[in-house]
Amino acid sequence: MSERRIHTFPEGNSFVSYNQNVDRLTIGNTIGLVKMINIEDPDKDPISIDIMENITSLCQHGHSVAAATISGVLELLEIRTPSSRQTVFRSPLPLRAAIFINDGTRLACGGDDTKLIIIDLTAENKAIEINIPDQLVDVSYNHTGELLAVSLSNGDVLVYSATNDEPRLVELLPKIGVPKIHTSMDEVDYNGENQDELVCTRTSWTTKGDYLLVPSISNSIKLYARANWLEPAGDFPLSNNKIVDYLLNGSALIVAYTNGEIVVYDFKTKRELKRTAVDLDGYYLIDIHVYRRNAFLGTSKGEIIELSNFIPTSNNAMSYLFDEAEESENEDEGEDVEEDEEGDAADILREEENIKSRKVMLHNEDSMLLDADDEDDEHVHQLGGAKRTLLDLEEEKGASDIGSDDALDNFQDAEELDALFGDNTYSHKKARFTSNGNGSHKPFTTTTASTSFSTYNEKEVVPYSPGGTPWHGDRRYLSMNSIGYVWITKYADLTSKSVTVSLFDRAVHKDYHLTDTDEYDLCSLNKLGILLGVSGYSTKHQANNGKIYFRFHRDNFDAWEKQIPLHSGEYVTNISLTHQQPDEDERRLNEETKIIVGTSFGYVRIYNLYGLCLHIMKLAPVVATMSSSKGIVFIINQLGNNIFGASILNTETNITFLQQNSVLPLKQSPTNSTVPLIKGMFFNENGDPCLVAGIDDTLLVMTGWRESNNARWVPLLNCHEAITEGGKNPNKKNWKCWPLGLYEENLLCLILKNNSQYPGFPLSLPIEINIQVPVNVKEDTRNDKKDDDGDEDGEEKENTTAGQLDLEESYIRALTMGKLVNDSYIEEAEGEGEETEKLMDAIQNYAVQFDGSLLKLFAGAVQNEQLKRAFSIARMIKSEKALTSALKICERMDQAKLGFRIGELRNALFDDDGL
Repeated sequence: MSERRIHTFPEGNSFVSYNQNVDRLTIGNTIGLVKMINIEDPDKDPISIDIMENITSLCQHGHSVAAATISGVLELLEIRTPSSRQTVFRSPLPLRAAIFINDGTRLACGGDDTKLIIIDLTAENKAIEINIPDQLVDVSYNHTGELLAVSLSNGDVLVYSATNDEPRLVELLPKIGVPKIHTSMDEVDYNGENQDELVCTRTSWTTKGDYLLVPSISNSIKLYARANWLEPAGDFPLSNNKIVDYLLNGSALIVAYTNGEIVVYDFKTKRELKRTAVDLDGYYLIDIHVYRRNAFLGTSKGEIIELSNFIPTSNNAMSYLFDEAEESENEDEGEDVEEDEEGDAADILREEENIKSRKVMLHNEDSMLLDADDEDDEHVHQLGGAKRTLLDLEEEKGASDIGSDDALDNFQDAEELDALFGDNTYSHKKARFTSNGNGSHKPFTTTTASTSFSTYNEKEVVPYSPGGTPWHGDRRYLSMNSIGYVWITKYADLTSKSVTVSLFDRAVHKDYHLTDTDEYDLCSLNKLGILLGVSGYSTKHQANNGKIYFRFHRDNFDAWEKQIPLHSGEYVTNISLTHQQPDEDERRLNEETKIIVGTSFGYVRIYNLYGLCLHIMKLAPVVATMSSSKGIVFIINQLGNNIFGASILNTETNITFLQQNSVLPLKQSPTNSTVPLIKGMFFNENGDPCLVAGIDDTLLVMTGWRESNNARWVPLLNCHEAITEGGKNPNKKNWKCWPLGLYEENLLCLILKNNSQYPGFPLSLPIEINIQVPVNVKEDTRNDKKDDDGDEDGEEKENTTAGQLDLEESYIRALTMGKLVNDSYIEEAEGEGEETEKLMDAIQNYAVQFDGSLLKLFAGAVQNEQLKRAFSIARMIKSEKALTSALKICERMDQAKLGFRIGELRNALFDDDGL
């Protein structure tokens, strides 16, 4: 080890990090300057960028650098164009920390004004302010799990999920950090009155987001596992000196103290590996950064101290297991791993296993399974048939080769992704994605010469999960509905993936993560739990390669997995859990929830919630399935080339077909292969099947399906027309709708902007759109129209016409929804209680809305002297009270003849009722 002083700045506080995009050391100083230097020759051609004075935090992502200042200004710099300096946010009080999140598309920052600020760099620096209980002193971010850890002045740590537009609070960890009160308001004098502010409060994530490191008040670093926040999973040695900064580099934990000591600990064994001290001559260390085996120390003196070859070699081989959160932001960052170092890492693993007396079988990256003798280990997690401890997962992963060229052969450039996604807001990062069949987003595809995931034989059904999307860089959504969403993230080493489960209702369950080593590509989610599946599509030439895995949200004690019998060439195309409305009783759902598994050969297997097979049958090839809590199973089959049918089964007592192979209004887009066949499928609150096809983006509901050969699809909403205002709003013309569920007259959906076909990351907040039956063309009334005399008659006529069109839609909507509710009421007629009363109230409300809309249409027709139209409307009125009102309208309008005919209709209604 050798020590070198880099005198880039003669004074001030210097913050240091390494940017591999330009292969230079980045140094930001409180005098108002950022310099990027070549570490081989620091004095040769440094890149200098002016910034605000008195910075408190410096972060970077790619070619962008952000600096927070004590004056409350957050500046964004572009390395390639230094003159592009801009202020993206301004706070009335000092900012203390900032960090890039969501692949560099957003910034998170905060300070003394007790707010967490999220700034969207892709939306004209739009800021979202989230109130927090105390002043923000630091923040850290995990790229894999999209998690923010916010350190507060009182020692609390808040954990947020940053997948949505507005981060959601996942966990509050009280008093686990170091309390720190910032008193600096003009400048930070670490060498004088603000020396107390040196103490480190920054948390740090392991790469997978499974563990959070937190500096404690006892001058130690505690390790908290996300599986159990209550107690620390580990504690690193105490010191008499306060911690200034620390970071993880491989399995090495490097800690810097106020007395100038830098200590390297083995992260697994907590043994001290190396210790040194630097002479600071009365000054202090501020932060530490590691690049390769060299450590760089920022100081309150302005200079940078480089410790060459400081990090022990044996630890560097496992540097892909753990990573400093800041390093994960550099998109091209890698690790220098030599062959002899890999051998050292394997020795470390074997030694650790001998100490723990574990029988571990290390296989290639596709089969990292523990020996069956370890089933009783108290910390074992089970997923996809593999049983292992959290630490074993990290260690086993380290024994596989992540840098082989073969692992990259199945990847394609991001240009193909752009062609599929369009200009997605969060797709700025150049990413690669696998081209295998697992996780294909469309249940039906067409042929091209390409080898991407969306191109298979023309008649082939491919695995499909409602709400699933293609790969977006290293992430994709497995499933999405009105309950929540599930997404999967690839690790950088390509050996395993992380599955994250998020529910929209945080009061029900919190987010949780699963480690996936089985290549899950199918998923279904309800309020009770999650069902994951391996379709076996990529290995369909082999038999019995499909499996399903179920676990409850609350815990994994009752988790189970089951292998699905498959012929050679057969694969699982869809899996589903019983669909539930948010207000359904969870206790009843345990007994009524069913699991449906469909295959490409048409086999349908129905299981209960604990994996017991209840029914099996063979139909046409299965495209998609779903089931309701009332025992209804809805199945989409492929009947021919681009021809699809629907079958509805009642499984409450025995299998009964209510509808069988009823042809669906569904087909693949002939002009755009990226448009999904099915954008959404779900049940409404009454158990009626709903479908949104990709080709026309229209919400359909099936009515009359309880009677044989009487099922029909009724359009409730043209989703594209609704969100784009009929294409008349130029700001919304490229918006798209991603449906999640239907409740009463509201469609729950996501708005996709920038012409994107699929939701991106982070997920925007769902919105509700009122259904509007597509009966008429919506007139554009935004521009006033006047007649030639300059009066308002033209505008008045236009508004009257528009009002009549709205009334026509209103009575059709009331008629359609009333029939749906009435069918459900007839089905529930034998029951008594709140549900039946609720249905009856809804029927009466729709009846009133139906008659009211018709009366208004009748009045308008009479006023315009359209008497034949008025009489045709009156014949649709079926209530005596409404016909009496129509008769009074005729009397007021002096339409005696029409009134006489209305009177006859009313008398006929009396006769029919026997009055």
